[in-house]
Amino acid sequence: MSSSKTTHELEKRLDHLQSLIVDVEADIGNKLFLSKSDVVSQHQEEYASFEEKKSQLCSDIEVIRSLAEKRQLFKNDAESLQQQLDALTTSWPPLYESLGSAIADSPNALYDKEFDAFREPIAELRRKDNEARVALDNLKDQMANQSFMNRLLTQVQYTARNKAVSQMEKKISQLYVKCGKAIFETGVLTVPFEEGRLPEVVAEACSGCRELKVKADQLQEQVNAVRQHLEENAQALSEKGVASDNPDKRIKAINLEIDQEVQKQRDLCQACGHDFVARYIDPEGELLEEYSEGQEDIASRLQQIVSLKKDKVACSRKVQIISLSNQIDALAKKITSFRTTIADNEEKIASLQSRNRELEDKIAISTSEKEQLVIRRNELELADSQERLEG
Repeated sequence: MSSSKTTHELEKRLDHLQSLIVDVEADIGNKLFLSKSDVVSQHQEEYASFEEKKSQLCSDIEVIRSLAEKRQLFKNDAESLQQQLDALTTSWPPLYESLGSAIADSPNALYDKEFDAFREPIAELRRKDNEARVALDNLKDQMANQSFMNRLLTQVQYTARNKAVSQMEKKISQLYVKCGKAIFETGVLTVPFEEGRLPEVVAEACSGCRELKVKADQLQEQVNAVRQHLEENAQALSEKGVASDNPDKRIKAINLEIDQEVQKQRDLCQACGHDFVARYIDPEGELLEEYSEGQEDIASRLQQIVSLKKDKVACSRKVQIISLSNQIDALAKKITSFRTTIADNEEKIASLQSRNRELEDKIAISTSEKEQLVIRRNELELADSQERLEG
């Protein structure tokens, strides 16, 4: 294994040992706080504040979860009740139709004023319906005595008349529903019904409407009550910081706050634990004094710290040995390199010195040649000077 890889593994080991030491120190600190030791008395209030904050945050989570569960139940109830209430709407038209028809058949001063708006329209539709039925019966009688071909032609008329009668029945039915609904909702029938003064057929029709209204009112009250619960529930959730009907998001945020409080409390425990350990154990893992306060769990943890610190010192020593060995090897390589360079330089110097000697020999030869040339030039210049004087 290469030294760099070994060093990396040793450094990982050192980090792990330091992490274990920190964990044990935090555990010792926590035990000191739980036992309310005088050693940490000045920090006891701070430790308690973290506990209180964590407890409150955990309580908030439970409250939010409970409210969220209730909210879902309220929603389910509201949906179920609303479906039941909506289902009743299909029961109203036939009851209103029966009531409207009964009122039209039984004129009475008790509701004469309320019926007045429907009196003529109903009478007119009934008249047209009766005429259409008479005409239909006549066509039916006519077909009974006709030839095959004539009967076919009359059948076309009969079908058209029959369709008109069906449409007329539908219009009358719709008008009965409108009439029954309008008069029932005025409340004019309530007192006479309760006092037994309504015509029997109207009372019977009114009874069905009243029974359905009681059911509808009861369901509506239940729906309103559930909606009120939902509003109160939403307000309670809002007070806990839950918005947009998303409790999970708020719970996640609270858990992050709890983690922060846990870390703060752990840091406090570790700092106090570290100071406490320093009283009994030096950085090399040697005991400074015996722990004799009687808490076996703390004594056991101190022995664990001793072992971990000694392991850490031994591991750190190995890292230093490898580091020093690497530095020594590096310096040895530098020295070898320097010596090689010196040898190369000396060889170069010897070569240059030999070259210099050759150059000095050449300088001597060249200097001698130069001196001969100077003498020759001087002789020529002297001869030239004498010729000019003689001439």
